[in-house]
Amino acid sequence: MSKPLIKNGMVKKYSGVQIVEHWIAFILIMGLMVSGLLPYLNEFVEEALGSRGGYRLPEIGVGYHFDFAVLLMVLCLVHLVIHSKNRAILSSFPKKDLRNSFHSVLYFFLMAKKPERGSGEKYRGNQKITYLGFAFTIGLLAISGLVMRFYPQMLHEHFMEDPIRLTHIYGAFMLFIVVLWHFGIAIRKRDWIAMKAIFVTGKLPIWYVRQNHKIWYEETFAPKAAFSGGGKEKYYGKDPLAGAIMKVSEGVPSNVVEAIAKGLRSNLDEKDVDRMVEITSEAEI
Repeated sequence: MSKPLIKNGMVKKYSGVQIVEHWIAFILIMGLMVSGLLPYLNEFVEEALGSRGGYRLPEIGVGYHFDFAVLLMVLCLVHLVIHSKNRAILSSFPKKDLRNSFHSVLYFFLMAKKPERGSGEKYRGNQKITYLGFAFTIGLLAISGLVMRFYPQMLHEHFMEDPIRLTHIYGAFMLFIVVLWHFGIAIRKRDWIAMKAIFVTGKLPIWYVRQNHKIWYEETFAPKAAFSGGGKEKYYGKDPLAGAIMKVSEGVPSNVVEAIAKGLRSNLDEKDVDRMVEITSEAEI
């Protein structure tokens, strides 16, 4: 995969196809939840309160519930085909991602100061667990929904006594929780930059990537081995500031560059150092 380009201080995280997928998925999931839950809510109120013949909530889009489900399944299959080679969203370390997600829960309920522990990859731990949550709940809803659609003889008259319909309802509730969590944590962080990237631009500022996705930034964007501005010296170390200095220098040896970087770090604020690295990363020399 080619390195994402930094243009005008912005880096592309989501393609145009992904942005369209986000919008379609959001509309279909909202349509599924509204059209699917309202009939059960009315039935529950009637059975629990004995309000037959009384006020009922408008059952918006109920006739299109199965159509919403089919379209969402098609979207999921298209998503798997298009992004089969992009495994960055998959969890390679589930235990670590679960711990990070639990820390995000504490942050959401004002019990932690930071949104997530540790450094961030391109997709953070709570995003990876949320992705798994979407896959699990949509799969559960698909299986129970198909049984309800094509094998109605297996259903009980009262849905509160029907394990298949209850499974479908619980799956819908879990999907609602996953969606609420996915957007709730962004709202809690006031992370409008990420929301705009997901639904509109697909781009993130490079300073945002450095601050919130440190691992992704260091692996992809931070200068590590750069030619000098015309000399033959290269820097292969891990200090991004030294790599930045090498990029703009004229044949200065790497040991001298490291000494200069060390001196700068001891005399400058960390934010100033980060800004120097950022400006150099964006420069075309």
